[in-house]
Parts: sequence; C-alpha cells; structure tokens
Amino acid sequence: MKKAISIILTICVIVLCVSVVWADDSHIHTYIQKQIERTCTEQGYSIFNCECGDTYTDKYVEPGHTWDIAEITKEPSATSPGERKYRCVKCSFEKTALYYGIEILKDVVYGEEKVRQSVNIILPKDVKGDCGLIFNIHAGAWKTGDKSGLLESDIEKATKTGIAVASLNFRYLSEETNLDDILLDITNALKKVKDVAKRYGLNINKVMLQGGSSGGHLALLYAYKMKAVSPIEIACVYAFSAPSDLSNKQYIFSKSGKCRMEKYLSEMMGKDFFYCKYKCFEEELKKLSAQYYVDADAVPTGLVHGKLDTSVPYSDSENLKKLLDKYSIPNVLITLPHCSHTLDNQKDKELLKLANETQDVFSAKYLFDFVPGVIQGDNCEESHNFVKTAVVKPTCKSQGYTLYSCTDCEKSYQALYKKALSHIAGQWKIDKNPTCTQAGTKSKYCLICSEKMQTSQIPKTNHKKVIDKAVIPSCTRQPFSEGSHCAKCNHVFVVQKILSTDIHFGGEWEIVIPSTLMFDGVKIQRCVFCEKVLNVK
Repeated sequence: MKKAISIILTICVIVLCVSVVWADDSHIHTYIQKQIERTCTEQGYSIFNCECGDTYTDKYVEPGHTWDIAEITKEPSATSPGERKYRCVKCSFEKTALYYGIEILKDVVYGEEKVRQSVNIILPKDVKGDCGLIFNIHAGAWKTGDKSGLLESDIEKATKTGIAVASLNFRYLSEETNLDDILLDITNALKKVKDVAKRYGLNINKVMLQGGSSGGHLALLYAYKMKAVSPIEIACVYAFSAPSDLSNKQYIFSKSGKCRMEKYLSEMMGKDFFYCKYKCFEEELKKLSAQYYVDADAVPTGLVHGKLDTSVPYSDSENLKKLLDKYSIPNVLITLPHCSHTLDNQKDKELLKLANETQDVFSAKYLFDFVPGVIQGDNCEESHNFVKTAVVKPTCKSQGYTLYSCTDCEKSYQALYKKALSHIAGQWKIDKNPTCTQAGTKSKYCLICSEKMQTSQIPKTNHKKVIDKAVIPSCTRQPFSEGSHCAKCNHVFVVQKILSTDIHFGGEWEIVIPSTLMFDGVKIQRCVFCEKVLNVK
C-alpha cells in the first residue's frame, strides 16, 4: 500500500513539473513601456518590462538642450550683424548667435500655375550689392512634395549667414510636363529671384543648387547641363541620395523602381518607355542623367549617400565621383554605411553631422569671393564715399568680412564679420598603402583648408604564400626541391635546393645485333632523356 502511494505521489510531482515547464514555454511576453526623458546632458530611452521579470531598453534619444524663442539682444545694421540669445528651458544654459535681418517673400509666382510655379524667397535686410543664393529643390519622386516643408530651415539659414535662400515649387512630372519643362521652371524661378532681389538692392551673382533624392537629381542635372543658360552663375551643387544615372539598370529594374519607373521615364522623355526595349532607349535615358554632362567645366559637387540605399543605388554617387575626379573637379562624397535612402540611421549620426557641416562649408567656400589683404588710408579732405568693394570669405584660421572702400581715397573699413570656420575633418584618405613588410598610413584632412588633422597607421597585410613546385631530377635539366615564397613581396619561406643532375632513367632494351645459331646477339639500354647507353648485354 505504501509503495502504491509513493508511486502515485511521484507521478503527480512529474505531472506538476511538466505543467510548469509547458506553462513557461507557452508564456507570451507582454511589455509595458516606461519612457525615460532625455536631459540636456544624458540620453533618453524607453524601458520595456514584462510581468515575468524580463526587461530590455530601446529607442534611445540623444541628449540636447531645448531652446526657447530667441531673444534679439542686438539689431543688425548695414555695418554689422545683430545678435540673438537662446536660453535652454530645462537647465538655463545660454548661447548667442549672429543674427541678420531678413525679408521673407512667400509664394512668389514665376509662371502661369500659381501653386506649382512659385518660389519662397528670403533676402537679407540692410545688405546691398553682391549676394550669394542657396536654391533648394524639394524631393518627392518628381510628382509630389512642396517647398513649404523647407521654409523653417531656410529662415534659420538666412538669419545665421546673411545669404539669400530660395525654395522652388515646380510643375509635377506628368503626361503634359516632361523633364525639359521642369528644367525650364528652374531657369524661370532663378530669373525671378534675381529680379526680385534687385528691387531690394541686391545683386544675386552666384547660386548653390541643392536637393535630395529627385530634387538632388534635378540640382545635379541643371548644374551640369544648364549652366550656360542659367540666369545666375552656378557656383556649386550639393545633393543627398540623388540618382545621377537614369540609365542604370540597377536603379530602373530594382524592386522599388520597377513598379513606377516605366511610367516616370515615359513622362520624362515625352514618349512611351518599355522595359522590354531597354536597349532602344538607353541613349535617351543618358540624356536625362547628370553623369553624362560632366566635363572639365563642371561645378564643385558635394554628394551624400547611404550605402544601404535600395531606392537609388549607391554606385550612382560612386561613379559620379570617379568622373569628377577624372576631370579634377573639386568634390566630396560622404558615405553613410548604415543608412538607407532616407539617411536617418542614428548609427551614422556623426557622419550625418559631417554631411550638414560640409553643406555649410560649400556655401561659405563657393558663394564668397576671396580678396587678400585690407587697404587702409585717409586722403579725403571732406567726407568719404564708401562703397562695398569685396567680400572676404572666412577660413579655418581667420574670420570673414565685407570690405567697404572710399572711391576718392584709400580709406576702407571692414564690417559684416563672419566668424572663422572650425576645421571639419573629412573621411579617411590613404596616404601610403600597407604591404606585407611595412604598415601603411591614412589621414583625415580638413574639408575647408586641406590641413592634415589626424593620421593613423594601417596594419601590415598578410603574406600570400605561393608553392614553388619541385623540378623532377633528370640528366637534362637542373632539379630543385619544393619551396615557397610570398606573391606580394617575394619573401622566401622555404628555399628551393639544387639536387644532383647525375641521374639517368633506363628505358627498354634495344636489340642492336640479333642472335644466330652460332653467335649471341647484343642488346643495349639507353637513358630515356639523354639516350646515353647505360647497359650492354
């Protein structure tokens, strides 16, 4: 009886344990999210807790100040910029920034379609004479998007730099509007901006074109193809995730492109495009592509592209850079290894910051004229007649300024100071390639002044071992033992040894005198290599 009860209890315990295991295996985690807000100095994140005790953290947010509305502490004038003070609403940290007065002109119409053929223009106040222009072309696959999404950033850039900024609406791609029509919209919009600026005493003498995705495609294509007809001299172009080769099969036959590009390319060309007849349209597609207009007169170019972009192949920017290098055109390609088309992976946040800083460098470097030195003097007996004579661009080591000179004497003064630019390190460049025996070196150079900022060693490469086959001993050639060496640097691992050559290999016996009834015959054996007689019988 006791034995039976013991067996029953044992079975119950086993069943209970199995039930617990099954219960654990079938448990589905239900997490409750707890948000930890970021601070000015520490990142924020989310904690996810399950009732079973399992927990993990995710959705990190970088630390940063939260600024209140800027307080203008000094109004700008014709001779100097103003200042704005910002205060963090959390920690009360303060910072000041230069401030230029601006004139905001929204929805300025340049064509018959008032909505799609319009441009936002932001001009610096209290500045007269020559002025650069940053001209934005919005993204949206040529058929969507709007300039309004750029207004806030345009205002910020204009107030910080004193440069004119404009953002374009163009007619969407359609059966009635092809790519040439959109390029014509850009020309007419630039002309409109130049004419409007004249009314405010500004001469827009240089323009930097910029855009992302389809907007980048239009910026690049216009900069290379239309520079001769542009109403404003094109100083440079800057593009993000931009298709520069519409004949690239990797682009138009991609999973994301194939469902729409047949229609888009048909509308761009103004004729029906069919995938099955790609070869017939290849030359037409090249005419829509910026790469095929690059020559020795191409403008300085900045490119930003994600290595994981499945919408526009990264090879487009790689190939464009190779062409620009071929013609010695100043250019930079910033590669974001973890980013897709939208360039929003925080693993590349430092490179994203570099991309935006480089964009500012391009506007500072190519929209200002450089004048070495400042003239001083005072020979006028009466009042001076000052006029704006030059703009000195800021460098990494010196501030920029506008030079005003008297037309009647050598007296001059400086105003509208722009603070010196900080060094901006580019991506690594190999100075010396590593070998099997020596380490190489790589350096980072400033994108503005090309000064070397950082140098690092590249480890030596591994030897590439190659077997030197043995040469079989014989009487006619020098035999060697097996050896080995490095195919890259010729370092010898195992030396081939010279072997003796006094070795013969006997062949078959050869009868020279046949045997008879009265006499024995004679036969000989020769070496199969040198035919020397080795044996006679």
